Amino acid sequence: MFCYLGLPDSIAFKHNGAGRPIGFIDKQTFFYVSVVIIVGLNLLFGLVKNQIDKIDFNSLLKANPWSKHEEKLKLIISGWLDAIPAFVNTYLVFVLLGLQAVNKEVSKNLDRDYTWFLIAGAIIFMIILFSVPLRILLSPPSES
Repeated sequence: MFCYLGLPDSIAFKHNGAGRPIGFIDKQTFFYVSVVIIVGLNLLFGLVKNQIDKIDFNSLLKANPWSKHEEKLKLIISGWLDAIPAFVNTYLVFVLLGLQAVNKEVSKNLDRDYTWFLIAGAIIFMIILFSVPLRILLSPPSES
């Protein structure tokens, strides 16, 4: 909502190589698309997290040492499923703030290169996404 109030009626979201805007979207459409994406992702991860309690890890991971530590495994996966949407929500807030900063200027030119932000976000997301599955597959549970 904070970003919505500061955006102009026509939002530049696509720029050419020179930084000139070439793609526009109206403010209301942008708002509704953003809300659908954010609410949809949060609902999806909430539903997946609720289904973790119903999984029988003893039969699913027969050869894995984690099958004997089912409660610890559920706790780790539950925390992981909280971390993913937390990162995505935080990242989207910064994307919206960046879009607002670009659109505050009269010319709506893209003066700064934000490629590093997209690459850093993708790398951090991949680290979060693969950290728990790799931990479950490659390391045994601790005894404590």
